[in-house]
Amino acid sequence: MDELSELMPRPPLQVSCKFSELPRELRQELEDIVQNQNDIYPCFMEMESHLQSALRCDVRPNLSVLCSPEHLIAGLARQKSTGARWGFSNADVDHPDTKRGWCAATYKLNNKYILWHETLHVLGADDCHEGDKNSGPTCRCGNCIMQYVPTPQTVGAWPFLCQENMDRIKRRATPQ
Repeated sequence: MDELSELMPRPPLQVSCKFSELPRELRQELEDIVQNQNDIYPCFMEMESHLQSALRCDVRPNLSVLCSPEHLIAGLARQKSTGARWGFSNADVDHPDTKRGWCAATYKLNNKYILWHETLHVLGADDCHEGDKNSGPTCRCGNCIMQYVPTPQTVGAWPFLCQENMDRIKRRATPQ
């Protein structure tokens, strides 16, 4: 995630972003929340609310979870969406409540581009693919990371975001 936070402030995106690992105690509290859920959306909402309270934030924080494919959160995500084979997000780019936190889960452990793809949803990016078709990006950016199953071969070097997603991230990052 350090690499992504170093790339984002560079042109053409120029948005600063800091990613940090949660303290062990807070991770355990979130794990306890997950164990008591049977649907991914309420699970994410409760995790957001708990983080907001624990971190004493005015707005709900964003959360990107990296977990094993066998983890309960991965199972809840796949149960909600058959296309969520490697990751899942509750990000709704057009949601009117910008104070709402967004969550993502990634459970494909050996591909940083999928982790970044799901995390960029949390920051406001939308998918550039149709369903679970691996036909390349649907936007005008041939190496857009928001394509289905981004890999080092399909993404390449920065910038790897289409203009539309850069604009979405900038809108979400700019205080209203």
